[in-house]
Amino acid sequence: MAALTAGIANSFITARIAHSKAARALIESVMINLCENRDEHFGNARLARNFFEHEQQEQANRLSSVAEPTQEELLTIEAVDVERAHNAIQHRR
Repeated sequence: MAALTAGIANSFITARIAHSKAARALIESVMINLCENRDEHFGNARLARNFFEHEQQEQANRLSSVAEPTQEELLTIEAVDVERAHNAIQHRR
């Protein structure tokens, strides 16, 4: 699990995106939940990539209603983005 979480963190470092403190606290429990409820099509790297992409999409959806988002808002994934990404991935399974 630590390797999966580290892989996601490395993806965000490459993209220069950070998680808020609340998002970091939530992401590990979300990853544990996804791994514990995996099926025969599960793949760690694929899950990490899909989750990363969903977090970015949820962040974009959240910020779409902000007239002039700050640099910090554009580069920070919040807990709500993590939660919505988790819900999106759960619904795809």
